Amino acid sequence: MSKDSKIKPGDIYEDSACHPCLSIGVDYEDDEIWGVSLIDGSAPRSCSLLNSGVRKLSVDEAWLIKENWVDKN
Repeated sequence: MSKDSKIKPGDIYEDSACHPCLSIGVDYEDDEIWGVSLIDGSAPRSCSLLNSGVRKLSVDEAWLIKENWVDKN
């Protein structure tokens, strides 16, 4: 992950379950990020930063995911 793409608390990211999430904590030393889902409000949503495909999202990207979300349950 490049320095510019590092996720900080307050950023929006996509977690391993493809939920756009608001980051509430990041620990690069322990390879962990946690946040709140912008799909269903579930929290904490915790993932590995390096092994789960986490990526930083723009507000527009998060909105598109939310608008096109299909609940698979």
